[in-house]
Amino acid sequence: MKFKALLLLTVLTILALPVATAVSFTAETSTDHETYVGIGYQFDFQTANESNVQYSGSNLPSWLSLNANTGVLEGTPEDSDEADSIAINITATNQTNSSDTASTSYSLIVNKGLVIDEVEVNGDEVDNGDEVDDEVEIDDEVDIVATLENRLENIEESYLTNDDEDIDIEDVEMDTTTDNLDPADNLEDTTDIDAGDDEDLTVSFTMDPGEFDVEDEPFEVNLQFEGEDDNSVSHQEDFDFELGLDVQDEDLRFDTGVFGSSVQNKRLRCDERSLSVDTTLRNVGEDDLDEPAIGFESDALGIDQLERLDELDQGDDEGITQRFTIEDRPAPGEYFIDVIAYPDRGSDDRTDTLTITVTIDDCTQPDDDEDMPEDDGPEEDNQNNEEPDQDQGSDGINVGQEPNQGQAGPVGEPVVIGSGEQQSGVSDREYVYILSGLVAILIIAVALLLGKVLG
Repeated sequence: MKFKALLLLTVLTILALPVATAVSFTAETSTDHETYVGIGYQFDFQTANESNVQYSGSNLPSWLSLNANTGVLEGTPEDSDEADSIAINITATNQTNSSDTASTSYSLIVNKGLVIDEVEVNGDEVDNGDEVDDEVEIDDEVDIVATLENRLENIEESYLTNDDEDIDIEDVEMDTTTDNLDPADNLEDTTDIDAGDDEDLTVSFTMDPGEFDVEDEPFEVNLQFEGEDDNSVSHQEDFDFELGLDVQDEDLRFDTGVFGSSVQNKRLRCDERSLSVDTTLRNVGEDDLDEPAIGFESDALGIDQLERLDELDQGDDEGITQRFTIEDRPAPGEYFIDVIAYPDRGSDDRTDTLTITVTIDDCTQPDDDEDMPEDDGPEEDNQNNEEPDQDQGSDGINVGQEPNQGQAGPVGEPVVIGSGEQQSGVSDREYVYILSGLVAILIIAVALLLGKVLG
């Protein structure tokens, strides 16, 4: 009887003990996860009996951390952390039974939020690191168009909440840098890109031979892109390509930086019969030039000259000053002089042409009789100089002649005034003399009076 009671107690005790549950993951990890540069990533590896479980991971990138007690994996990747696929391995171990473990793995993809969709140079698509070869010639216009995409649309910031968000990127700037192509250095364009949209940024420049050395081609061009999103996270991208140049064997060009506005517009004033032109020519071809020349042509101004230049080695330049005398001055207006670059004096091949505008002033003088205005003089003088009529009015004033009001005549003679009254003919100087005498008499009288009082 005692044995049966003891057996029953043992069975009941065993049944009362907790039943150990095998470790197993309950969170879904069968699909790949995605996150974006600058966006926080978080995932919770839940198990059936978390109170007795410890977590460990392998192949975790430096920006990811795993909480060993809670199984939460989190971190924020930077630009350098972009990755097509990271194999994440997580193991959960039962602390009461170390042999009771469970493992899971999945792939984590780190994308960039700001992505270069394509870059075109003069309408042709270029890949990162490519060379645009033999597409551009000297003096050509080069247009670089970059299309950028904002992929921060419906971003799942946390795999714990499944909340989606659209994130705009503002003030996205494209900046060009190059070591040996000055026209393409430090060009900028800026735009805003909404979430899920793409925008173009464009810069343009001219292959001016005065701003680079043709021996440096192909030219390395770097495009740098940077913008900031709504969460103040910076997003960056880079793109590099080489720009080739189609260089001719013999190519003589004007250096427009020197030629420029100083000679493109000339004016011939009335007292001038000559003008001068200052130019600079540069050898931008692959060969040295033995007999280069410069020509000046204008049928209207009677100019037709060809001047031989000194030998010009590859990459060198030479300044030229040419003076012209206009023998027969043409009619006023605008005239043109073509300035032509010849790599070889003995050939008609021309590689560059510039045009000078010459303005001839109008030097025609106006006719004295027709164009000069008549000077009638003051109205009062004209009236006084008119011939008086012989007829007189009843007041003794010549008919048609205004009376000389306020004009003094000879001493003692009456002056005719408008009222017909007569006024003594005393001059202003006589008034001054009389007044001065009265003042002197007054001073003497005062002095005598003071002397008598004081005496």
